[in-house]
Amino acid sequence: MVTVMEAYGQFSPELAECAAPFFNSGWIDAPSGDSKLSGAFAHPTVPSAHPFLMLNYMGPSRDIMTLAHELGHSVHQRLAAAQGGLSWSICHCFWPRQREYLAKC
Repeated sequence: MVTVMEAYGQFSPELAECAAPFFNSGWIDAPSGDSKLSGAFAHPTVPSAHPFLMLNYMGPSRDIMTLAHELGHSVHQRLAAAQGGLSWSICHCFWPRQREYLAKC
């Protein structure tokens, strides 16, 4: 079985390099919990800070695909950061799902 990072590396070593800190630096909130809502999303911050990836990882292959999908959003946010905050953060920051999730934190 190919891991998410192996798949990213096979597609593009640059993408894998950009994705590695999410796993190595604790930028992924994956454990499920009573206070967490279902679903997953890549939460942008500001261009000078890294995004966070939030999901409820329960183990099935769908969760792995969700992780890979949301990681793609997070990698995009990191790569787009040099363009400035208005180029990517406004369209992401006000999703109702994100506001609902953050209200529970």
